Amino acid sequence: MKVIITGAGGFIGTNLVKKMMEHTIRPTCLIRPDSSKETLSALGVTDFCRSISELSQVDAVVHLAARVHQMKDTSKNPLDEFRSVNVEYVTQLAKESLERNIKCFVFISSVKVYGENPGRYNESIQPDPQDPYGISKYEAEQALIRLFENQTLAKLIILRLPMVYGPGNKGNILALLKAAKKRYPLPLGSAHNKRSFVYVENVVDAIRTVLEDKTANESTVSVFNITDAETISSSELYNLISLEMNGYRLSWPLPRFCWTIAGHLKKSIRSVEKRLFDEYCMDNTAFCSAYGWQPPFTLKEGINKTVQWYLKC
Repeated sequence: MKVIITGAGGFIGTNLVKKMMEHTIRPTCLIRPDSSKETLSALGVTDFCRSISELSQVDAVVHLAARVHQMKDTSKNPLDEFRSVNVEYVTQLAKESLERNIKCFVFISSVKVYGENPGRYNESIQPDPQDPYGISKYEAEQALIRLFENQTLAKLIILRLPMVYGPGNKGNILALLKAAKKRYPLPLGSAHNKRSFVYVENVVDAIRTVLEDKTANESTVSVFNITDAETISSSELYNLISLEMNGYRLSWPLPRFCWTIAGHLKKSIRSVEKRLFDEYCMDNTAFCSAYGWQPPFTLKEGINKTVQWYLKC
């Protein structure tokens, strides 16, 4: 199988490339003209292209490249910036892929398409994105679905991810790792509402499962949530990190009303309160049922590997 990966130099991409190389699958990495090959070459990648039109054969595409969610976006028109990368580029890539008779197109989306309201979400719930990143991801999903519904040769698999963590991660979990290493007690003990996360190697395994599926030649369009088997609260997450790192818990309880009062004084604290206390969980049973899949790594194992990586940095 000729597998093309976009965004191969990113967090998920480098982990996916490593796993493929371990299984003697040599992917072709599609990179921008101004991108460096150094990181990927160090992993053993030898096949690169600047455009899918350079290739005579394409069996599968894994699209990871994206303009990612940014807490502080300074763009004059953030939505246009997100649409340019996350909608227009992927739509053109999918059209070129279909012209080359691909069998499978895997699009990595985000649970941000569901919006920001607390709750438990499965794939049957109507998306309601509320920020430019989520809007662009949902628009990309819809554009791809329209393309793939009008053909009979290839399948489209959309995977919606919550926050991805693991060695090399630079997301929100990095702040907790830094705090735990400095042994800072944090006022998270009252944040008991659960949230979904996913370990990067679980994401990689889900992608591998899709690519190796024996029904890959069938024309289908499917949307799935991919998460760890367990959900966890912010308090439990910080305690798990601090236990792995220091041998004891570091979160202490500060009642939510204190966070609410502080949020009225400072808008940024209000958004932090929402992320800490609101339940935001995804149901991954559809993917597990469709592919007979279970996340190979538990949340505890993923956190342990992440902590061990961080301690070596």
